[in-house]
Amino acid sequence: MKNVIRLLTLTAIAATVALPAFAQNTPSQTPATTTQTPAATTAAAPNKDCVPIYERFVKDRKDNQQVAFEAGKEYLQKCSNEEAQYVNYVKKFVDSYEKGSRQIELGKSIEAKKYAEAYAVGKQIMADNPEDVRTAISLAYAGLLNATAGASSNASLNPEAMTYAKKAIDLLQAGKVADSWLPFTSKDDALGWMHFTLGTLTLKNSPSEAAMHFVKSAQTESSTKKDPTTYYYLATAYQVGDYKKLSDEYKACCAGKEETPESKARLENINQVVDRIIDSYARAISYIPATGKPELQQRKIEWMKELTDFYKYRNNNLETGLPELITGIQAKPLPQPAVINAVPAATTTATSTTTPATTTPATTTPTTTTPSSATSTSTSTTTTSPATTTPATTTRSTTTTTQSRTTSPSTTTTPTTTSPTSNGTKPKP
Repeated sequence: MKNVIRLLTLTAIAATVALPAFAQNTPSQTPATTTQTPAATTAAAPNKDCVPIYERFVKDRKDNQQVAFEAGKEYLQKCSNEEAQYVNYVKKFVDSYEKGSRQIELGKSIEAKKYAEAYAVGKQIMADNPEDVRTAISLAYAGLLNATAGASSNASLNPEAMTYAKKAIDLLQAGKVADSWLPFTSKDDALGWMHFTLGTLTLKNSPSEAAMHFVKSAQTESSTKKDPTTYYYLATAYQVGDYKKLSDEYKACCAGKEETPESKARLENINQVVDRIIDSYARAISYIPATGKPELQQRKIEWMKELTDFYKYRNNNLETGLPELITGIQAKPLPQPAVINAVPAATTTATSTTTPATTTPATTTPTTTTPSSATSTSTSTTTTSPATTTPATTTRSTTTTTQSRTTSPSTTTTPTTTSPTSNGTKPKP
């Protein structure tokens, strides 16, 4: 019972989810060049009014494509009844130039942090070519930059960002290749960042889904695999998702009462999640030294407090073995999200019927901190084997930019932002 009391008094993550402030480097977008040769570059169009327009187009089509583009548009507007070979060639050039210009405009909009404008032009590009994996990646990445922009973030763009991130993942998994992976280093690096983006964007409203994406990001040969932020977010997703939900349910039905099959089963489910929180925090801390970033040392102090609380809960209030856990955690397989097992129905002595525990959760929620997946023993029943399915999605709370530790946060607290500030690494262009 003392261990259960300790569980209920663990400092909960009062919904602080800080997304990293990324440097605003953006994908390098180069428009397609149009160097095709016309069917006839010297022959003049029959209509004498169209001859000078066409000649101006031919003269500038290689060395001054902007001028040629304007001449081409004029030609198509005024001379659409001319010979098909001339009209078709000019139209091909104009269409190609417009598409290339959109790519330039997309890159400039992202670089200028004008994300709404980037999405407007991005829609046109994707409408022309729904399988343009590079544009899908760029738009998803723009969504990540927007979501982590702090006060200037435009949350209305998040749904589109998620759509493009999912689209990019589908295209990458289907074998689509981009002419350039910038600002990422490879296809796998881009894939890892797409899952990281989806994890970041779903963390507020669907932490269990976010956990799944962070796990996938960490399992990809991407720079996100060794980014401390990936594991900090994963731990946070577990804390404000399954851990909070299961802890609330446990307190509502079982806190302060004799152990029953129901309370035992509920505690086993909580312990599974706690082990994954421990694992995640330990990984986050273990990757900090390699980043060479002094600013992460403060984060290390905060994360270590969280890790220690959870580790002691699972290890009879002892810290023995914790340094060794952190040192060796990278050599261990990353566990999948926990399988939340069914809980036996509660029985009542007043009647012979059994009724499921449907008590309203208590208003206080345990605070959680992000640790690594220690599979150590505890005074409670433990179930530490990695899960193979994703836990049900629940809402989690995320507020300010630093983790606050309170003894009894209210369950009515709702997240106010999806943007955190956690000094994560970002791809270099």
